[in-house]
Amino acid sequence: MVNAPIISIIIPTKNEERFLPGLLKSIKKQTLKNIEIIIADANSTDKTKIIAKRKKCKIINGGFPDEGRNNGAKISSSKTLLFLDSDIILPSENFLERLLSEFKKKKLDVAGVYLKSIKTEKILKNLIGTLLITPC
Repeated sequence: MVNAPIISIIIPTKNEERFLPGLLKSIKKQTLKNIEIIIADANSTDKTKIIAKRKKCKIINGGFPDEGRNNGAKISSSKTLLFLDSDIILPSENFLERLLSEFKKKKLDVAGVYLKSIKTEKILKNLIGTLLITPC
């Protein structure tokens, strides 16, 4: 008998082929292994669904983004839900273990986590680069 996943990660997507592989790779590297990944896709026209299928994610129809999150939550197999945008990468290989540990330690039902998006990081790097080379 297969155990239910410890955590269900729900990712709303719409044409995220550029960013989704990085997030999925960071999830697969996690020390926590009993994870369910649900892609709630809003009719992507790129390779988003193909990428998700190759990585063995559950793929469902979803709106973007709140409807996708809700649809993902409805079919999740875990009591613990983590909603992520596709343009982030988990910051460490034990991120999910630490997250669950904090939930238990502090007896939380709901929590929020701020993760810097890949898009924001690239914009900041470009802006900083421009500021450094632009003469005053």
